[in-house]
Amino acid sequence: MSTLADATTEKLIRACRAQIGDELRSLTYFTPDEAEHLYLRGELERGDKLGFIETERRGFNLQRTYN
Repeated sequence: MSTLADATTEKLIRACRAQIGDELRSLTYFTPDEAEHLYLRGELERGDKLGFIETERRGFNLQRTYN
């Protein structure tokens, strides 16, 4: 289940590809509660392994703490 509308996802992918070009490897959207790959370059494996998100979520907690 996608957390973003398809049109929004496509706009984000187009904007990132326009700025980064073929070097874009992945685009991941996450909130404190959910995470989803929006784009993965062909040679990368899609999977549920979004472990790096936990590190980023710690940043959310710090921002809430120190607002």
